[in-house]
Amino acid sequence: MSRARLIITAITTQGLSQAEAARTYGVSEATVSRYMARWRSEGETAFEPRSRASPTATSPERVELVLALRKQLIEAGLDAGAETIGWHLEHHHQAVVSRATILDTASSRPNRRNVPSRPTSDSKPRCRTRPGSPISRTTDSPPVPTSRS
Repeated sequence: MSRARLIITAITTQGLSQAEAARTYGVSEATVSRYMARWRSEGETAFEPRSRASPTATSPERVELVLALRKQLIEAGLDAGAETIGWHLEHHHQAVVSRATILDTASSRPNRRNVPSRPTSDSKPRCRTRPGSPISRTTDSPPVPTSRS
């Protein structure tokens, strides 16, 4: 039994107030009010699970088109940025997709080019040999002595 059905049944059959039902079942009064309003307007279908997907989510076909265009542009050695992909979508596929959607689509896929944003484990640490000296890579060899006159 869904939580919504349980709460609405408690209110309608046991005579609980919405505030009592909210306290009893550990939900907010606003949630109980929303359940009741949905039940009054929709009846039994109010108990069916609702999709949490955005109604404006980018369709899988559009996502595949963006990824295919990106791959084609990269393979041709051309710019595969969001503006370029958007231009190709609009002029060759009669599809208008926002720059943010293109960036989100292209960056959320595992086949994108990964450039590490921080040093990898195989990079050597950098250190200063003396205060004020330029930063250089550390080595395992001893420091070269300098002659002072």
